[in-house]
Amino acid sequence: MIKKIKILAITLIATCLTSSAKEADDPTSSQLPNGDLLITNFEQRDLGRMRAWGWQFQGDSFNREFRLGTSKLRARVGRYEGKWFLTTVTENPKSTGTLTSPNFTIQRPYISFFISGGSSPTMLQANLIVDGKVVRTANGNDSDIFKQVSFDVQSFQNKEARFQVVDKATSMWGHINLDQIVQTSKPKGKTISTAPLINKANSGFAQLIDTGKRILGPFNLKEGKVINTNNETTSLENTLSINTNNPVALPGNADFVKFKNGEVWFCTITAIENQKIKIQTRFAGTQSLSLSQISMLEFNKKEMSPENGNQPGTLYRSEGEPIPGKLIWIRQKDIAIESPLGIIPIPRQGVRRFVVSNENLQQIKNLDELSLTDGTKVMGNITIEEGGDHFSMIHPIVGKLRFPINNVHSLKRNPKNVVWLSDLIAKEYKAAGPIIPPPAPKSLKPSELALNALKINPTSKITYEVPKLGDGKIIFRSTIFPSEGNRGSATTSLVSVEKNIVTNIDPKSKGQLIQINIEPGSVLELEVNFQGRLIFPCAVELRDAHFVSLSTNKENTQPRT
Repeated sequence: MIKKIKILAITLIATCLTSSAKEADDPTSSQLPNGDLLITNFEQRDLGRMRAWGWQFQGDSFNREFRLGTSKLRARVGRYEGKWFLTTVTENPKSTGTLTSPNFTIQRPYISFFISGGSSPTMLQANLIVDGKVVRTANGNDSDIFKQVSFDVQSFQNKEARFQVVDKATSMWGHINLDQIVQTSKPKGKTISTAPLINKANSGFAQLIDTGKRILGPFNLKEGKVINTNNETTSLENTLSINTNNPVALPGNADFVKFKNGEVWFCTITAIENQKIKIQTRFAGTQSLSLSQISMLEFNKKEMSPENGNQPGTLYRSEGEPIPGKLIWIRQKDIAIESPLGIIPIPRQGVRRFVVSNENLQQIKNLDELSLTDGTKVMGNITIEEGGDHFSMIHPIVGKLRFPINNVHSLKRNPKNVVWLSDLIAKEYKAAGPIIPPPAPKSLKPSELALNALKINPTSKITYEVPKLGDGKIIFRSTIFPSEGNRGSATTSLVSVEKNIVTNIDPKSKGQLIQINIEPGSVLELEVNFQGRLIFPCAVELRDAHFVSLSTNKENTQPRT
């Protein structure tokens, strides 16, 4: 009898372990009884497990259990599959965000799902992303009744894709509902067979060196030039920057290598041997990198994960205290560190980062910066080869690389005749205020509007030494905008030896391109004040500010149409 009880207990434990393991498995691409391949059905009730499967979240629309939204809307949505579905209905109607799946391979001619909610085609979307571009999109019709929609994806067979849910709306119908996303052999409901119309106002820009003007995307590379859909072309030599606005999405639970020179590579970190890190990258294949070049190894990186430590020679975990020591091995299942307590192996999924060094190397001058859609930032000398449809780069570590423009988010060039203001340190900064001085100027993160921007509050004065560039005249150039949330009106003054340019900015102002001629070796004063009475908040943004030297005999390189 006792033996039978033991056997029963072992069986129950094994069953529970098997059940737990099954629940922990990622259901993406698992086959359903009807032959469909499941992408997700939201039956796990909450988002925590989806994070472990590589789903990525931004904003606060996707931060709850599905059952809370289901309980609110189940009587209003009609038919749906299972017990739970996804909705962005929250207690706070102004919450927004995106939810993006991990990569999956398109193996069926259609992707079908249930959708309802708001009808805004730009603010509420169910998107399919292939090669970094939205190739199919759907939205609701201001009703919570679920309708089935199918994306025709026959032209994308065997390609990798991601499914994305977007909620940027805050109006009455500012939510979206989804359920049962599958790959299927036959279309169900309404079929969508074409890509969405391009919103040219949000399709990127290329800024020219000779005039400072922008041409709008989207862009292709052809015959060694950058070309947009209006057949405007410009040479790479006359292109200061390109922002494609291709969406950036970190791969789920990604590994990244951060270099001392500022580069960041998405990769899979596979091993450590003889003070070298072995990695596998999408853009450069398998590489072996010296630890002397590296500042940090990131493991299981997520879109919004905080920066949780920078002490050299320390391993940081998602839970538990940091462990100082030396990396001994990096394997698929675990990572070991030699600490004062001995060699400690830690499950790989629990490791956040290992800090090699907090030393920053001086960047090699005149290297271009290419930011990719997977979060990689790589630096080298960029060219567009004659007849090429891609960017070519000569990289100082790994040699020649190729990048299709679909994989590129932005390009920041550093030719010899240009210096970006963001790369300079101000010679002097003064500020005064009616009660306390205003906040110091703040560098803003890159956005769809600018690769870099400096936010400056009124009653501030900044002085820069003018860099020595080439043999031509030097121009300081920037586009000035009112800062986000700005309520007051400001006056911006640019003062050089030759002239003083004053620009008035109010809350409704559009971007104004300003430029001023400067003598090499002189100083440039930038001053921001209130136009009239004091109103807060009030600030201006200098976007993509730079110094450029243009030779007087340089041939005009305006875009050709």
